[in-house]
Amino acid sequence: MSEADEEGDLGPVARYFRYLVRYVHPPDREPYTLEEISEGIRRNGGPSLSVPYLSQLRSGARPNPTHHVLEALADFFKKPVSPFFNTAEAELAGDDLALLHALRDSGVKDIALRAMSLSPATRESVSRLVQDMSDLDQRAKSGPKRKQKPANPTEDNTED
Repeated sequence: MSEADEEGDLGPVARYFRYLVRYVHPPDREPYTLEEISEGIRRNGGPSLSVPYLSQLRSGARPNPTHHVLEALADFFKKPVSPFFNTAEAELAGDDLALLHALRDSGVKDIALRAMSLSPATRESVSRLVQDMSDLDQRAKSGPKRKQKPANPTEDNTED
């Protein structure tokens, strides 16, 4: 099951928390670990949240934390708390966070800014081209398909 399929089954708390962890971090580093989130919230005067508890929030096993916990998470990431309460808002916020994350890459940003001046028809052509290139890239990352050996290789039945 893909991560997107898995997130479709999650409530707004787990969905938004996953988006925050995945996309809200300084550009020069990987996402925050649950340990860093726990420590950061504690340092900011928030509630003491254990790593296992944060893991349960992220997995959806604990779908109804207190408002105080959600405020502490939102404060840590410096994002609004409201998407924790609404699945549609969590989805929109996640899409926005993913876009902002992608735009951190100067090459992506440059392409997006240049595309703004193109006609709608040309943008559509560019979009198809980018999709085709993305598909090729994904296939290349998957590696070459191996040829399978036949289950019963033919034997040489010649007599000596």
